[in-house]
Amino acid sequence: MQNIQNSLEIKRIKARHKICKNCFVEFCSITPTGYRTSKKVSCTKECASLLMVKKRKENGSFFRTEEQIEKARKTCLKKDSKYGEKRKKFLKQKEERGLDNYDRKRYKHWTQTPKGSDHLRKINKDRKFTEETKKMMSLTRAKMLKENPSLIYSNSNGGIREDLNSQYFRSNWEANYARILNMLSIEWEYEKYSFSLSDGSTYTPDFKIGEKEFVELKGWLDEKSKKKIKLFLEEYPQYDLDLIDEHKYYSLRNLFKHKIEKWEGK
Repeated sequence: MQNIQNSLEIKRIKARHKICKNCFVEFCSITPTGYRTSKKVSCTKECASLLMVKKRKENGSFFRTEEQIEKARKTCLKKDSKYGEKRKKFLKQKEERGLDNYDRKRYKHWTQTPKGSDHLRKINKDRKFTEETKKMMSLTRAKMLKENPSLIYSNSNGGIREDLNSQYFRSNWEANYARILNMLSIEWEYEKYSFSLSDGSTYTPDFKIGEKEFVELKGWLDEKSKKKIKLFLEEYPQYDLDLIDEHKYYSLRNLFKHKIEKWEGK
């Protein structure tokens, strides 16, 4: 009798220990009872998903035909009369904003484009966040600043300024400087000229005022920016470049902030 029980126990152990059909790793399949074995053939949900995809491809059911898609859509419409409306609305809004049609060589993502950045600014305006979200945002920002200290000076808020002929500016600093130039009746052009440098990169100053004078606003100069400015001054000596750093900007702010109605930032 004892031998029979031992034999049954060995069979149960062997039945519980299986080899995953996807990754071929040994795993233990135990049901809540502890004795019965399930029909599992994969060790994780990921492996089960991959096996399902493989099986559907072999059976020819992975790629659905137009008739199958239409049949599934009608079935979903019976269950929910508003099925697909949210998706249609999203695609329509995306098409209207033109977020698919942007220069992919210049921008890695649509959020970096002037139109995309302005869209994000509008939808996030007056948005309220929970305390937990604020805490996570704060921790993420601290990590970013630790990895790249120059971000502490980026008053981003990139977007179109209606009071500046609907011109797009990358930051508050640049928009405020343009307002100062307007107040002083100085003609300016924003990021209109780019210069090729000997290291293969290009340099685009923020403003051009006058015939041979450019202005660059930089709260923080990293090594890359320093190198570009140095090469520009060496290779294009016919132009003058005025670098407005943190101290110069704050001096201008103290002089003009109270005189300009739509001043941005502190």
